[in-house]
Amino acid sequence: MITVQTHKATEAVVTELGDVLRTHRGKSEVRLHLQGDSRVEVMGLPVHLRVNPSPSLFGDLKVLLGPTCLDN
Repeated sequence: MITVQTHKATEAVVTELGDVLRTHRGKSEVRLHLQGDSRVEVMGLPVHLRVNPSPSLFGDLKVLLGPTCLDN
């Protein structure tokens, strides 16, 4: 699961997130948690954005979204 604060989910960040996910294509489903002030919206991303979970992917996501973007 990837967590993004809603105020950080700009068009540029969302576009770059898609690029990162496509770079690490695989078979694992991706769920995006949009964290607002009072609620969380969970979205399952489309099949074409499935990933191969790897340290490289995790590093790219943390660079883009910050060190707390991944749920354990």
